[in-house]
Amino acid sequence: MKYDTYFFKSLFPENNYKLGACFSDHKNDAYQYDFYGHYKYIFTELTLLGDPELPIWKENPMNLSASHPSQIPLNTSSFTVTVTSNGSPVNQAYVCLWKGTEIYERGLTNTAGVITLSIIPNSTGTLHVTITKQNYLPFESTAQIIETNQPPYTPHTPSPPDLAAAVSITEDLIWQGGDPNAGDTVTYDVYFGTTSPPLKVTSNQSTTLYDPGTMNHQTVYYWRIIAWDNYGASTPGPIWQFTTTTNLPPEFGTPTPANGSSNQPLSFTWSIPINDPEGDPFSWAISCSNGESNAGAGSLNGTKPLPLSGLAYSTTYTIWVNATDPGGSGLYTYRWYTFTTGPAGANNPPYFGIPAPENGSLNQPLSFLWSIPIYDPDGDQFSWIIQCSNGQSNSKTGATNGTKILTLSSLTYSTTYTIWVNATDPSGSGQYTRAWYTFTTYQQGNNAPNKPETPTGETNGNINTLYTYTTSTIDLDGNPVYYLWDWGDGTQSTWFGPYTSGATINTTHTWTKKGSYSIKVKAKDTLDAESDWSDPLPVTMPYSYQHPIRQFLTELFQRFPNAFPLLRLLCGY
Repeated sequence: MKYDTYFFKSLFPENNYKLGACFSDHKNDAYQYDFYGHYKYIFTELTLLGDPELPIWKENPMNLSASHPSQIPLNTSSFTVTVTSNGSPVNQAYVCLWKGTEIYERGLTNTAGVITLSIIPNSTGTLHVTITKQNYLPFESTAQIIETNQPPYTPHTPSPPDLAAAVSITEDLIWQGGDPNAGDTVTYDVYFGTTSPPLKVTSNQSTTLYDPGTMNHQTVYYWRIIAWDNYGASTPGPIWQFTTTTNLPPEFGTPTPANGSSNQPLSFTWSIPINDPEGDPFSWAISCSNGESNAGAGSLNGTKPLPLSGLAYSTTYTIWVNATDPGGSGLYTYRWYTFTTGPAGANNPPYFGIPAPENGSLNQPLSFLWSIPIYDPDGDQFSWIIQCSNGQSNSKTGATNGTKILTLSSLTYSTTYTIWVNATDPSGSGQYTRAWYTFTTYQQGNNAPNKPETPTGETNGNINTLYTYTTSTIDLDGNPVYYLWDWGDGTQSTWFGPYTSGATINTTHTWTKKGSYSIKVKAKDTLDAESDWSDPLPVTMPYSYQHPIRQFLTELFQRFPNAFPLLRLLCGY
């Protein structure tokens, strides 16, 4: 009797409505209040035979109802269940969602009878829904997880970043994309220009990189990416913008001899490196206070010389140098330098002229003659040695003024080599002149892409209508490929790409004037090696005017397709 009393106290007043909890609680209560110890052993040995999670109804159970989606797509982020009983919301109903070992989420409804659980199903199948509450009959249902197409992800993570400044004029546009549906193919339309919103420059490209070519300096550019999947769903990205870097004027290196040098001979070549940071051609002029000068226009980066002769002993001379890049910044760079000649009777060491190829030159062959003029201002005989970092060298003693050479062979592709030169006149000044120079060999075996296939597409059409044309080519080195289209109407596209070598690509064009045109296309690889133009595709955009008689015959033959066979033949229908 005492056992039953404690059990029902645990069930009703204390509301332990699950069998296991009620059983454990009543044992503890009975054991605690047995002052004489007669029943302790009995309560200790009681054993529950059954499911401890079994709920015990304390009144007639009511029915639960629930509403939720019957189908959900893969990668859904949430699932909402609404629980009611006899039309009223059920608070604190326990809702459980499960699908094998992939999903197991549970929680309690709010006062409105609603709960939203976060789930991310990654495979199709059946999602089980179980709802329980004390004194309610359990509710069970299911929802199907299906694979439905979702649009691509919004293009993101732009490079250059949005609102970036001082961006290189040769910068590529890079972004990240993708699609939530595994296996979907994503392509991208690129919009780019100096206006907002920008205009479309290419479409249906599979890569997340676009080369806009060489941009203008100090210009704001806008760009946007629209992603498409192979089901026609699209996601537009935001409009990004950046500003390109300012074009800088030419810069001067350290002159030879150094500024403020002394004991210079009466005849030598003064030189200075002049380089434009953007590689723009520039004009330069070097003038000496003795009246001698040298200048150049449309020059490229490198060392610029001024041969000097007839100088006076123990005299300080001034050299003025200026340079400007008229097609770039349009700004001038000015500097002045000094040197002092040696005293009368002083013997000077040998000096060097400008080497061939020039210091820092690129794209040199794997075998060639490197040379440099070496002069002794006093006409003394001298010894010289030229050494290359590849181990080859040449030297001579008792030499006289002139150009000295080093034969180079078996060089390696894409390698920078150092040349060391030193000379001394042991019977003259006894001093050494030393200098070092560099050159870089060309890259190995890069071939231009093959001539692209003749474009294919509509050859007869109407003006103001968009037509699509395709081509492809192979790059023998496997490099990605860009394409440039010539539409025969005086316009060309920008370089589209890069595309995988061998891939068939397409682009579109609209003609605005009637006439006959020839479409051709050329390709280049990522090392800027260009192919020949493709064979042309003739295209005609005819006049749309039709003579009234011709129009009458067309309508007649259409209305009576089997009549007038002889007339149809004569008219070419």
